[in-house]
Amino acid sequence: MSEGHGPLGQYLMAHPPTLRLVAALLMAAGTPGCTQLPATADRAASASTSDVIARSTWTAPAILVPTPLESPRDPRPSPTPTLPAGVSLPRSVAITVNNIGSLRAILDLEQQANGVAWAPDGSSIALATSNWIHLLSVPSLEPLAMLVLKDETVIDTSFRSVAFHPGGDRVAAVGGYLQQWSLPDESPYGQYVSAGSPITTVDFSPDGSLIAFGFDSGAFVAPSDYSSAQTILRPGEFNYFVPALAFSPSAPQLASVSDDGHIRIWDVTTGQQLAELGSASGVDVAFSPGGSSIVSGGRGPITLWNPSEGASKWESPIPAGLFIDAVEFDPGGSILAAALSDGTVLFLDVLDGSRLHELAVTGTPSSLVFHPDGTYLAVVGAAGEVRILAIAD
Repeated sequence: MSEGHGPLGQYLMAHPPTLRLVAALLMAAGTPGCTQLPATADRAASASTSDVIARSTWTAPAILVPTPLESPRDPRPSPTPTLPAGVSLPRSVAITVNNIGSLRAILDLEQQANGVAWAPDGSSIALATSNWIHLLSVPSLEPLAMLVLKDETVIDTSFRSVAFHPGGDRVAAVGGYLQQWSLPDESPYGQYVSAGSPITTVDFSPDGSLIAFGFDSGAFVAPSDYSSAQTILRPGEFNYFVPALAFSPSAPQLASVSDDGHIRIWDVTTGQQLAELGSASGVDVAFSPGGSSIVSGGRGPITLWNPSEGASKWESPIPAGLFIDAVEFDPGGSILAAALSDGTVLFLDVLDGSRLHELAVTGTPSSLVFHPDGTYLAVVGAAGEVRILAIAD
């Protein structure tokens, strides 16, 4: 970064990776798909270094506004998911505490994927693969789109996580960087490049106004439409790997899990930490549909937390030598699904943590996502296989 970038750029480059990432986002003029706007008042220039560190919300002197790219599709091969002719998702009923014993695998999608997401209205499913995001219609499973990254200079192209905007008109995916696309025209909605640190996870706020992502030395939150440079930064001392994060559905809060073994709850309007939970190595975290509970999993018991009190409601032990790769609530908030490293998916009663059902699925499940109406559960294995679970006829 040259001296011409001003005091903010010089300050950020002198500080930890979390801040250097923000520097890359805000100062990298000429980034593909971005244009530079005239500078606004440089608040950082008139503040001391300690003031900037203490301030968790600030307005940068200039912002990058993503613009659509008119470039051809990436020529690298990524096969369309292969399904036998006429295969589609069968009609099913919502998975409940009473019928979960009949849950079974009904379909395998022959496409290696790292992540999966259902559209908010349930009409499509997104599969994150190495270089592409595949969109399939539900229930027909007909291909709808193949979204591709646009910058050939990005070395790490493997998409790790995918999420739909709550409005259903955008898809975001992360890997070497964060990319969004507009739907249904599939045009790029902007590009954030990681500062040498692969991005691990992404989530939208319930109203779609914010987007959050985590990486190997922190996490941050920004407006999802890139309308301003107001960014909530993690404190400088927060320098942990963040494999998962989740917005609360009922409050302006974000939960992050990190490799120091703690879940942290953040106020997304101020950037302040509200609570710190847990003491075991965490891998995944999720809010209940109503926002009153948080579940965590990792190298230790599955734990349901009361975030407002900072205390656990119950713990459910797992067999020695195993760990939890993913946790997820069903849309009704009565069932908790947890993916074990031995390929088993556990289903627990949210009330007391008792086991309702368990199912050997595949390999090591790395991701679990319920369909919005609770009729299907998509499971992604460590080898990339995607399996759909539903109630048997």
